[in-house]
Amino acid sequence: MEKKQETSLANILQSHAKELKAIAPEYVSVKRLLALTVQATMRNPLLKQCSPQSVLDFCMKCAEAGTDRIGAGGMWAVPFRNSITEKIDMTAIPDWRLIVEKARKAGVITHATAEVVCEKDEFEFERGVSPKLFHKWDIKKPRGEMVAVYCIYTLPNGDKDFVIMSRDEVNNIRAKSKAKKETSPWNTDYLEMAKKTVVKRAMKIFEGASPEITKVIDIDNDAVGYEEIELPPIEMPKEIEEAPQEEAKQEEEVQAVSKLVCSQCGIEIKEVVAKYSQDKFGKMLCRECQKQFKG
Repeated sequence: MEKKQETSLANILQSHAKELKAIAPEYVSVKRLLALTVQATMRNPLLKQCSPQSVLDFCMKCAEAGTDRIGAGGMWAVPFRNSITEKIDMTAIPDWRLIVEKARKAGVITHATAEVVCEKDEFEFERGVSPKLFHKWDIKKPRGEMVAVYCIYTLPNGDKDFVIMSRDEVNNIRAKSKAKKETSPWNTDYLEMAKKTVVKRAMKIFEGASPEITKVIDIDNDAVGYEEIELPPIEMPKEIEEAPQEEAKQEEEVQAVSKLVCSQCGIEIKEVVAKYSQDKFGKMLCRECQKQFKG
């Protein structure tokens, strides 16, 4: 029976392979994506209950996000109960390392990592013009409960920066999430979700740097039901062909500023009229206003 279900699901997904290839980047193996999705589905009792449509939707999101990995470093397949249909749907939740990978491929960072801080760790940080962070713990001793989490990232020029969130801040984000049920990753993998939360906050300023990083963040926001912080995204660079249009626009603005107008009534006048009135009356005047001065 189980083998029959696996074969049926594989056939359904394979029938949509062309659609997936059409939206996936070239480096994504749709064959690998479908095989790993079927494996993940059959290994989890709750995922086995998911409708084929929700499994296909999961694959579509993976293809759009540009990943064929299921789990760590890719997309987690998480069973969520649909409040409308009361059925279990397979939901795509990006791993924090996938967000980092997309930021790196977009060229906005060269590296990023996340780590939790526990109550018995040695931890100090300093913000300002020269940010500093020190974190040390004894691997032979219990570290205690998590008190904070941070993300360190390296920019293309070699500069490093970091974002820190306290446990209370992380829990506030968790409280806004719709992913709070017993089977949600917030309950099964709290520390990994905490890492992803701070990574998303750190990478949020780079949203828009590439379609894929934007898509990954959108998928995660849609899955967990929140958006941690509102920051203006980095704009995509303009295409080269737009440059002449921009120059033409600037030229029009300069011309608009340099228009010749009558100092009395404010109407636009021709250059020859302006020159004549400037020489004759010491100011730019239209022909009608010149008559007043002559009179």
